[in-house]
Amino acid sequence: DSAPDDKNDNGYMGAAAIVNPAHFVGNVHTDSDNLLLIKATPGVPFTYYAGACWSKGLDFHTNSQWTEYVKDYPAKF
Repeated sequence: DSAPDDKNDNGYMGAAAIVNPAHFVGNVHTDSDNLLLIKATPGVPFTYYAGACWSKGLDFHTNSQWTEYVKDYPAKF
């Protein structure tokens, strides 16, 4: 996207996924995707949290605001 001080700036997107660290295997970055590798067992419930934000939205305007929110999110596994 454009630089933050660009008058044509459309904002920035943030995304997060929170999973139980015991199920996290790793991550893979491709040319078009960022993938999380998660260990799950068929037939066993799996809890995860996913969310996104936009810097021009109402709640989060900087990367640090989003990062702090995700870091402090009260996930229950």
